[in-house]
Amino acid sequence: MPKYKLLQALQVSLNCNLALLKSLSLLTTAILQHRTVNLAVLATTADGKDCSNESRYRRFQDFFLNFTLCLPSLGKFLLDRIPKPFSGYILAMDRTNWQFGQRDINFLTIAIVAGKVSIPVVWKVLPASTRRGNSNTAQRVALTKTLLALLPASNIQVLTMDREFVSKKWLSWLDEQGVGYIVRIKKNAVVGKRLASEHAVSRGRKPT
Repeated sequence: MPKYKLLQALQVSLNCNLALLKSLSLLTTAILQHRTVNLAVLATTADGKDCSNESRYRRFQDFFLNFTLCLPSLGKFLLDRIPKPFSGYILAMDRTNWQFGQRDINFLTIAIVAGKVSIPVVWKVLPASTRRGNSNTAQRVALTKTLLALLPASNIQVLTMDREFVSKKWLSWLDEQGVGYIVRIKKNAVVGKRLASEHAVSRGRKPT
């Protein structure tokens, strides 16, 4: 069964309580099966135990209350299962915003681009005080240092980013680490004494 294989893999990679790993394994397979994160629905997933849906629901609640995940270990677990392309990984830095009631929850993440999907490897919850949810250079550097502890720069083909991540200090730091990058910029940005829109037109691209 896939969930038992997943549990075995988690036991090797994550140094956690077995009961918590079993809950994580069941949660993961249930999410894939039902394509939802609604705990009431996930609790209907059979786990080989003679227990009620209500019991599994409480088990899932306890999991989220008590489980502290080691993110570097999880990142390594994911990297070990994504074959490295010959030219290195293509990465994407992005920020995503969720709302819990009136509360904004902002995640800064770096993901591996694998075909048509992106798989987050490292991430950071930004402080609630972060202006408009945008990250700053210190937060980006801290997250990228976590990534580089798992994945050397020599294994990275390129880090792609949207224009909210344009910063001289930040891009200079990436240069120092040997991390190549592609970043989207505004059409009125000056690059080499020319507007970015002029560079785009010279390459047959539509300015943005």
